[in-house]
Amino acid sequence: LILNIPSFMGGVKLWKDESRPQSMHDKKFEVVALYGSGHMGSLQVGITRAPCLAQGSALVIKTKTTLPMQVDGEPWKMEPTTIEVTHLNQAWMLKNENARAAEAGDLSKVLNEVMKDCEEQGIITGEQHRHILAELARRR
Repeated sequence: LILNIPSFMGGVKLWKDESRPQSMHDKKFEVVALYGSGHMGSLQVGITRAPCLAQGSALVIKTKTTLPMQVDGEPWKMEPTTIEVTHLNQAWMLKNENARAAEAGDLSKVLNEVMKDCEEQGIITGEQHRHILAELARRR
């Protein structure tokens, strides 16, 4: 995944590396690894991070076969090609903090309901449930 903003999938913080801080103002982008839908779900609930593979101001991707691609949520099949990614310009964006807080609350509610169901089914213990909630609260 190539991005130049600190979040993905509706506000998920993908990575945190103090030695290579991420900023949308540094004219650099980050290349992070996603390992499939399970990893993306773990990112969504905050129990894992995506490893940063690279950070830079220019990237060249050469493909030899047709590959599935996606830009801003729009998928297509990319024929073999060379893609060059560079900084073009910058625009100011607005962020609604109240909406983001509501989304986070909804996600926490859903996660708590899922964990209660798992506890009732014997998949996790009450202690594990409490530990996961504490860990999520610590990482916020």
